[in-house]
Amino acid sequence: MLLTTSCLHPVEHHEKGVAYFIEGRLRTTELIRDTAPFKVNVIYLDSNLYNTKIGFNALDSNHYHIEYSKGTLTFTRYGTFDSNLVNNDMKLNITLDKSLTKNSLDQLMQMRYTFEVFN
Repeated sequence: MLLTTSCLHPVEHHEKGVAYFIEGRLRTTELIRDTAPFKVNVIYLDSNLYNTKIGFNALDSNHYHIEYSKGTLTFTRYGTFDSNLVNNDMKLNITLDKSLTKNSLDQLMQMRYTFEVFN
């Protein structure tokens, strides 16, 4: 898979430009960045994905999946915590808070999160 950089923009190598949200049945709540149970390090991102919510679900203590839309298409990608997720649209490294207890991890896996990268 060839990764072109014409539509990709480097982002500072920290989560400063990333907002985190918990999606509930009735409302969506923004998290304070330091309280999010995971951190997204955006290395490259397609310019069409800035200011767009990207769905996030932890599958277990090692794996997650994200979901995002481009136009009328929806994409689901699976990744491993602490490893780069690379495709034509992005290069991300998502880390899980190492201080999570088993109970906290179980709760995390049941919740729907989103994150949004600002340019």
